[in-house]
Amino acid sequence: MNTFDELFDEFFNEKNENNKDKKKPKSRKDDFGDELSSLMNTLANFRQITDADEQNEIDTEYGEPDKIEYFEEEGLFFKRSVWSVEDGEVVKLEVSDQPFEVEELKSLEELLQDALDSENYELAAEIRDEMNKNKKN
Repeated sequence: MNTFDELFDEFFNEKNENNKDKKKPKSRKDDFGDELSSLMNTLANFRQITDADEQNEIDTEYGEPDKIEYFEEEGLFFKRSVWSVEDGEVVKLEVSDQPFEVEELKSLEELLQDALDSENYELAAEIRDEMNKNKKN
């Protein structure tokens, strides 16, 4: 099984030694268009953060995530934390070979209070709507 870095390098032809003797391959943009080119540029700007201090700094900067999801795929366990920010979303993906401890789930009332305390009124409105929907059911 290839590592992410090996697959990344192979996909972007950065370390493909077999291409030395061949003519230059045509651009991936020619094959797939602007959407894939944009995705490739986005992926090229991703960076892996392995320093615990830097991870904590990022968590402190954004506060509690707006959404946390846990899932498992092919023996690996994932924790996806999402913060809604002005320009879109900040996503932190943690990967482990051991299951994550699932954090205690907060009630909708606690989530609503957290959203109000952090002045995230858009999230507060969504939680309020969910609470109203649950009351109707």
